[in-house]
Amino acid sequence: MKPENILSRAARALMHGGIVALGLASIVGSGGGGAIGFPDTSCLNTPQGCLPPPPAQPTASVSPQRPIIQVGMPLHFDVITDVSAPSYQWCRQPSGTTVCTDIAGANGPGYTLAAANLGDDGAIFLVTVSGNNGVAKAGSFVAVSSMPGVVLTDTEFAAGVWSLTAVANPPLDGLSFSASRPVTGGNPGPYRLLSVDLPREVRTVTLLDTNAAAVYNPATQGAIYVIEFSLDCNNIAVARDPYYVNYWLPTLEQSGRRFLPDRNAGASCFSPGWNTRGWLGFEALGFKLVDGPACGAGEACPDFSATGLPIRLGLAYNVELRAVSLSASAPHFEQGFDNFKATVWRH
Repeated sequence: MKPENILSRAARALMHGGIVALGLASIVGSGGGGAIGFPDTSCLNTPQGCLPPPPAQPTASVSPQRPIIQVGMPLHFDVITDVSAPSYQWCRQPSGTTVCTDIAGANGPGYTLAAANLGDDGAIFLVTVSGNNGVAKAGSFVAVSSMPGVVLTDTEFAAGVWSLTAVANPPLDGLSFSASRPVTGGNPGPYRLLSVDLPREVRTVTLLDTNAAAVYNPATQGAIYVIEFSLDCNNIAVARDPYYVNYWLPTLEQSGRRFLPDRNAGASCFSPGWNTRGWLGFEALGFKLVDGPACGAGEACPDFSATGLPIRLGLAYNVELRAVSLSASAPHFEQGFDNFKATVWRH
């Protein structure tokens, strides 16, 4: 055999062996990141296992969530949903019942109650949204009053009307905080400006600001059903520290005690500029004591009944340290508020 034929045959063998080797490598390496020569079994260690993930469930939400309305007034609901090709059915579940009865003709993304009555108080209006990607449900709880709300407002913040105090947790003497009344820059005109420096060792500081003119007396004006609050707030100077959060809450003062709702009700102003924030429907049980004498056993605290003492309303600004901060100095916070409004609703 000629030498060149031997070389040609050897070259062809090497080429064939390379192709086989490459094929083997591709087969061995096809385990998707597992050990060489073995399938990837890491998915067995996940809650889902090795099954494909389930499709995301569709969602829906109704607004307003907890509306308060006077007898005879209309009320409109809207639903927002990611259900594909949606169809709608609204129903009404009266207070104290578990059955939601379909409302005839209520088959759109919105529903209007033409005139609320006392029978609608405590009712839930629920919508079921069905489509190609599944079913979602959402509802709204309605409160109805037989009388108009008592509205208490302040847009001018005259000297001596507001009273500011601070509660620190853990307690701290000598805390640096203040309130002022810039005459311009509000929404519009004057506004109230609160500021606080939060030492690194303090977990939470709450500035409780109550209004001596925003007073409701249940003994002379009637028992309270729920209270709504709103304000315009402006994030003027807030420490850019990821370990701190800050937010607004409504507050009230009665018999030397100060009350706040749960922190989950907090409303934040994240950016400079005036933003409107509001809270719907706080009942007495929605508030907890944060400062002042302890509540006695069996005592209504706060007392919204017709024998309750006068209640002074206001706002609270809360700054909270979530973790150990690396800041070299005490962070400084300033937020302004304007157009304070509280509406007291009665049955």
